This record gives sequence, structure tokens and C-alpha cells, in this order.
Amino acid sequence: MLKRGYGQESFFAGPLLQAMTEGGVLFINELNRMPESVQNVLLPALDEGLVMVPHIGEVRAAAGFQVIATQNPVEYVATGHLSEALRDRFEHVVLEYQSAAEEEEIVRRQTGSADAELVRLAVKLTRATRRHAAFKKGASVRAAMAMVTLAARLEGPTALREAAAAALATRVDLRDDIDASFAAALDELYEAVVVRGGDGEAGGEEEHPKAPS
Repeated sequence: MLKRGYGQESFFAGPLLQAMTEGGVLFINELNRMPESVQNVLLPALDEGLVMVPHIGEVRAAAGFQVIATQNPVEYVATGHLSEALRDRFEHVVLEYQSAAEEEEIVRRQTGSADAELVRLAVKLTRATRRHAAFKKGASVRAAMAMVTLAARLEGPTALREAAAAALATRVDLRDDIDASFAAALDELYEAVVVRGGDGEAGGEEEHPKAPS
């Protein structure tokens, strides 16, 4: 750009303009973390298939251009509210958690673990955090993957418990109205799920809202 100036020869299209010119799909992860200034660029692309680039001119979207985006629940830290105009350009699809069998398959594929019992218990513990009364927010399948990976590298009868503590601590939130530490809540969950072979609900009735992906 220093040699040629700010023009077409020194301009490189980003993902939005690439998807527009090629008639492709633009995937945006965590849309509601997007700054307002970026929302303002995206809106005309969705509304009119048009983006104005300074010194370059207008870019028109080819047939087939579309945008798919994910967003986190608004109560999560660092999320923001999308403008009404931008929300009006999307259709909302709610994605629920996978079944236990599907989550076990995901964990096996992602970790390469051949220990079916370890995978089963890791998934069961993870799923229990979504229903146990002590937890306000449960963990996603990522926690089960981390649990299996860590437990496979540890030794001894406490390997799974240690792995669960490391994998779940950063992925769950306890309810504000309970007088319990994370360690105590995990001990109760581990006792119910692993030692006694239960489902670990302990008063929970429905799954908590899906954690961010």
C-alpha cells in the first residue's frame, strides 16, 4: 500500500467481502460480541447486498450470499445487545444439547480415547452439571473432552475426580443462593454420579440454558 497507494491493487478482501463476491456463506461466531461499528457495516450487506469500501467503491453480493451466526445468552459477560435492525435480518434457531450417546461419540472422536467407561463417566458428569440444583450454568461437551484428556494422563483412583475439578471449574457457575463451594458441589455431584451411579440431579428438574460454544 505504501508503494502503490490505497487502491484496488493493494486491497485484500476480508471474509465478508469474499463471501459476497463469491456468493458464499459467511459464518460469524458470537455475533453479540460484535462492536456497533461492525454491526453498521454488516447491516447493508444483509439488507441490500452492498458494502461501500472507501477508495475502492461498492461491493455487490453475488447470488447465494448469506450469513449464519451464533450468539451467547445476553446475560454472559462481554455480550451486547444487537440493534433491532440487525436482529430483523436473522431467523432465530435454538440449538439444544446433544443426546448422551451423541456426546459420547463426540468425545471419543475428539480425544481418540478407547476407554469407553472413562468417556461415559466424563459425559455423565458433564451432563449432570446441567441439572444439578447447585449449578446455575452447566458445562458443555468441551468439559467432557477436557476431562477425558486429563484423566488419561493422571494415575491412581482419584484421576477422574482431579480431572473433573480442573475441567469443570472454569465451565460452570454455582447458584448465588447456595452456601457451598465449587469443591463441595463437585464432591456431591461426583458421589452421586460416579460412586452411586445416579444421574446427579439432586433437585434439578430441567437442563439449564445451553452454555456458550
